[in-house]
Amino acid sequence: MSVSTLFRSYDALLRSIHAKFFENQLISLSKAIDLEKWWKNWSMNTKNYYYNGVILLICIAGTERLKIDRAGFAERLIEACDHANVCPMNQGRTIKLAEMMGVDQRSTSYWFSGETLPSSKKRERLSEILNVSLVYLETGTGDISTGVKSEDTSLPVVPLSFIKNNDFSSFEKKSIPSNIEYSKAAFISIVEDDSMSPIAYSGTEIVVDPEATLKNQKYVLIYDSNENTGYVRKVMLLDDKIFLTSLSDQSSYQQLELSHQEVIGKIIAIYNVY
Repeated sequence: MSVSTLFRSYDALLRSIHAKFFENQLISLSKAIDLEKWWKNWSMNTKNYYYNGVILLICIAGTERLKIDRAGFAERLIEACDHANVCPMNQGRTIKLAEMMGVDQRSTSYWFSGETLPSSKKRERLSEILNVSLVYLETGTGDISTGVKSEDTSLPVVPLSFIKNNDFSSFEKKSIPSNIEYSKAAFISIVEDDSMSPIAYSGTEIVVDPEATLKNQKYVLIYDSNENTGYVRKVMLLDDKIFLTSLSDQSSYQQLELSHQEVIGKIIAIYNVY
């Protein structure tokens, strides 16, 4: 086996291990962060594939599982839903959260009762749509809020067909929860139909920040000049190119069509209004 082939084999093996342990959250948060930093440094130097591959296996072998108390998580999930003004339990909360998450009602019912835990990816998604701290949701430590409280928590409400305007000063403003951190360029848009389900439905308020840093697998607001409107998409950044996925089929991506599509900003909060 050639050296280059050996390197590729170790790379594939270790990336598989990396995905298994990090995505499924089988190690503690603090050690995951340390290993993640180490992994990025290591991956820049192919000469260290074998040596650091052994170190990674040793590190993983010595880490402990992230233990989440199911009953405690259920209590914090209820608190998070209250925090995000999701409808009460006896008024369809399990159904509404299932719609927001794109899962069946049985799953959310089990989460609320403490019978099961959502996967690490679903816990991250919960923290995003409910706008609460992931660490708090999982462990109960720290503060439930994710952002910095602002003195002025009102943002202009901009129709999707006007999101290309440079001046939003003439639009009516609306207050949002004070725990969101955003730039002065942020604004609110209200979804007009169910075409963006299961992420957003008719009446859903989305908070968009044009100055927020784009990240892989996060939701953004796209303006389409052909349709003169905006819509939500998930992004994938690769080699300075932007790829988008539809909400109904997130398994395939298409490159951003610069001729008529433009990323307006990152969606930093989603609120379903009842």
